[in-house]
Amino acid sequence: MKFKKLLTIFVFGILSIYILPSIALADLGISPPYIKNAGLAPGSHYEQTIYIVRSDPDEDLEAKIEFAVPGADSWLSIDKGNKFILPKGETKVPITFSVDVPMQSAFGRYRGNIRITTKSLQSAEGGQVSLAFGILVDVDINVVAMKIVDYRIRGIKIADLEEAYKIGFLNPPGIVNFSMQIENKGN
Repeated sequence: MKFKKLLTIFVFGILSIYILPSIALADLGISPPYIKNAGLAPGSHYEQTIYIVRSDPDEDLEAKIEFAVPGADSWLSIDKGNKFILPKGETKVPITFSVDVPMQSAFGRYRGNIRITTKSLQSAEGGQVSLAFGILVDVDINVVAMKIVDYRIRGIKIADLEEAYKIGFLNPPGIVNFSMQIENKGN
């Protein structure tokens, strides 16, 4: 009888581990996790927006950015500066990275990463441990000698049309509102 009770407790214990898993929340992430351009010419400018995503933005965090792209660190800049605040309540914070390739830069591939570390603005009390989260943005930039003309049409929108009207013997066309979103993929 004792054996059956122990076996039952053991089975329910194991099942409870798998049935009632604890929830783990990832606190920090990025999208997209890279800055890539395979065709930048000397003197060109390139921008890419990366979103820092937090699952539980219950406090302000200070973000610090460090570049580690050998030969191209000075080409990179950020719209918010190297230190900025991730505000409380914002789950998705956009940051725009700019790459300005100097005219005298050497042709070739420049690879490295950008480290983004965060820390709480509140100091840890005595005996407490504070966590600092960090993320890496991969950088892959290729400086080439040729001029590249390339684009991608991201979207087309035709708004409401205005009907044509007739003035005497003239029949002018109606007004068409047309918009197009284009991504420049060249240099």
